[in-house]
Amino acid sequence: MASHLEEEPRFTTLTSENYLDWKIRLRFVLKAKELLGITEEDPPADGTTAAEKATKKAWQLKDAKVKALIVNTVSWQTLSTIRELQTAKQMLNKLDSMHLKKGWAYTYSLRRKLQNLRYQEGGCFITHVCELQGFFAKFKAAGDEFGEYAKLATLLLSLPRSYSGIIRQLETHTDLTFDEAVQHISTEAAVRQMRNNHCNELSENFALKLTCHT
Repeated sequence: MASHLEEEPRFTTLTSENYLDWKIRLRFVLKAKELLGITEEDPPADGTTAAEKATKKAWQLKDAKVKALIVNTVSWQTLSTIRELQTAKQMLNKLDSMHLKKGWAYTYSLRRKLQNLRYQEGGCFITHVCELQGFFAKFKAAGDEFGEYAKLATLLLSLPRSYSGIIRQLETHTDLTFDEAVQHISTEAAVRQMRNNHCNELSENFALKLTCHT
């Protein structure tokens, strides 16, 4: 008989350096499986009726699925720390305590790194945005969440001087959001990249003609 077992999604094994990335990926997988709520719930109380017992059994089954996803993506050392915990919520709380760094020194370190993060003209703007969002996630995990205006200001301050024109244009939008700014700047970056590629092509063609006539 053919097997119809659902193939489990695979993502990077949890390490001390990739916890936020690992947790985000795990949340997406759990949401797709309609299991995300289990990570925030305590088990139902023991019931006496058939319906109450069925409810608890169904919850335990979902919790076991989440725990299986967690233990299959952690190292043996981490597994030895969380394997005795009873629920997925307890496991994730333990992992949070192990991997989420807090305190002023950590926040200061992040601020300095973020201050030095600059978009380089001609580079991939979307990659730059992803790097910024990674920092925002780390600040949030450390209890220092960026608001919408702070994210927007950080984005604009990370742009090179050559983008001063579009920054002035964006400053006229009083209700501008981070996502809207990303769309505007991404379009501008794409236009500049196309223009640069065209100039490079013309230069190469010109150099080729000179070579042919020498």
